[in-house]
Amino acid sequence: MQLHSLLFLRCPGWPCTPGREIVGWQPALPKNNLADGPGACIRSPLPQQRCSESRVENVPPHLSKITLSNDAAEIDHLRRAYTLMFVSYIAAAIIFVYGIRHIYDQQILLAGILICSALAFLLNIVVFHLSGRIDRACLVQSVLVSMFVLVLVYQGGFHNTALYWVYPFPIIQFALLGARRGALLNLSLTVVLALFLKFPEWTIAKYRPEETSRFISSMLTVICVGWISEYFRARSHHKMTALQRDQQTLAYTDSLTGLLNRRYIDVDLPAQLLDNPDDYFPMTVVMLDIDHFKEVNDSFGHDAGDGVLRTVSQLLRTGTRSEDMVARYGGEEFIFFMPHTQLNDGLKRAEFLRQQLAQQAFALGSVARHITASFGVATCHSPSNLKSTIQMADKNLYEAKRAGRNCVR
Repeated sequence: MQLHSLLFLRCPGWPCTPGREIVGWQPALPKNNLADGPGACIRSPLPQQRCSESRVENVPPHLSKITLSNDAAEIDHLRRAYTLMFVSYIAAAIIFVYGIRHIYDQQILLAGILICSALAFLLNIVVFHLSGRIDRACLVQSVLVSMFVLVLVYQGGFHNTALYWVYPFPIIQFALLGARRGALLNLSLTVVLALFLKFPEWTIAKYRPEETSRFISSMLTVICVGWISEYFRARSHHKMTALQRDQQTLAYTDSLTGLLNRRYIDVDLPAQLLDNPDDYFPMTVVMLDIDHFKEVNDSFGHDAGDGVLRTVSQLLRTGTRSEDMVARYGGEEFIFFMPHTQLNDGLKRAEFLRQQLAQQAFALGSVARHITASFGVATCHSPSNLKSTIQMADKNLYEAKRAGRNCVR
């Protein structure tokens, strides 16, 4: 098992709440420097973050690593799967029973069409259960349904009643393929059926003229209604999915700094480490705390303190790699995780950031002032050691405080 190194930054006297790095994302920020804790609620969407149809605009690259649950997508997957199984099992069973019955009626051709179609439906669902590829299974099922309809109309069915069995299938096609592909397949099928009915010599069955004209009109009506229903269902589904993902993204974001927050570290990061350990270990964890931050708030006000926190956040964003995960851990305390980084390299990066921050001038009051931070670094050996590693980084951070601050331990 590879090792992980951890750097952790902390500010004295503040509660612990993590946030993660968001490069180039500058949300509207409330005028307080209390980080969002594990139990905090998102009070409202950030004013400068608008929910688009697919995602929150300007979502930082790091948030793409967050494991976002998607209940809406899972429900839609189940909808398609149950439709597929209904057509494959229930419809196939009904068709198969009719096929057996027509054997006794001496209608061998019709019986063969029905039995072969039922077996094809069942074979497709068996392949789906073995492969789990629902898109392919739905496409194959739609093609099989279309072939069944064409052959049935060509033969005529029982006493030329085949046209009555066509009406349910456009709805099935929309459910399996969606609005666009379903409409394309249904319209193509309707054109072929119209040709069959226009040229009776092309088919075995003979349909009455009044049947054919009314069938085409009613078939197009069914397709239009089915398309409208599926199109707006899909739009509603996509918007609800985007809204859910946006809310989850905001739940993992610190509203003041735009970094990840502690909820991400407590909830999502451990799952990521367990699922993909090779992508992270060895990992360095760095924890830092802004020195004498309470004095900034007391002397210059919380607006000035907010500005310091934002500036430090920006320094961490620009001073770390794209694969590093930066979070606001709570108050003036920050933490970042450096995948595939040994402890010595983590110490060097922490020292580099310490120097960068010490050289940064902050406009506080009428003069420019310099602010420093203390750093604690620790090494994580496995996903199970994440909590203890953070505690070790925190301990090293306080050692840096006791050593006079503005140093790395």
